[in-house]
Amino acid sequence: MKKFINKKSIAIILIFLIFLGIILVYIHSKKETEFQNTKDITDNNVNNIEKPNTLGEIDLTAYDENRNLRSGATIILYDSAKNELGRSVTGRDGKINYYKVPEGAYKLIEVDDDEKEIQSKEIEVRAGEITKVDFTN
Repeated sequence: MKKFINKKSIAIILIFLIFLGIILVYIHSKKETEFQNTKDITDNNVNNIEKPNTLGEIDLTAYDENRNLRSGATIILYDSAKNELGRSVTGRDGKINYYKVPEGAYKLIEVDDDEKEIQSKEIEVRAGEITKVDFTN
């Protein structure tokens, strides 16, 4: 009777098992890395998680009294709970763009160098839409 398993067969089987083990370790470490990079939705930043089809944009343009584009206008963005979300200054094109804004009610306030309100606008951002806002001074 012939031997079915010789030294060469044993070596090939061992190499195959080692290779298989390396692949399994790689797959396991990859899944663990992906899990560590996910956000726990039980933390306080649940509102920062982007939900599909709930984001919009704000396209703000500042003009002077002659309808020329106005640079250097300081605009503060507030949410409906009156939390300041950010401050921006219009560029040479008189524009400020906010992307990936969750739908909801917001208030935009233009302030002067002394932080006094010049004008404000309340807006509603809708999912998948661009909310256009003009400030004229």
